[in-house]
Amino acid sequence: MGREPERRCPVTTTPSSDFDEALELLTPRQKDLIVLVLGGLTAREIAVRLGLTKITIDMAVPTALRSLGVSSRAELASFASTGTRPKPTQ
Repeated sequence: MGREPERRCPVTTTPSSDFDEALELLTPRQKDLIVLVLGGLTAREIAVRLGLTKITIDMAVPTALRSLGVSSRAELASFASTGTRPKPTQ
């Protein structure tokens, strides 16, 4: 089996933003996880990359998202690209 090509993170962050401040609240492992999520990897791909089970990733992603104050991968991408937390929907 060949090695998969490295995926690049499609999102560029705005320097010194709410996002950067929020990242400081995460553990090093959560930061690794968020980088991989922003890179577009699936839970299974993240699990392989980090040497964990898919179930562990399925539980860890929502926890890391909540720590950043977002509730979905889409909100995470928006937060990372703009540097500003998305407005809560009602």
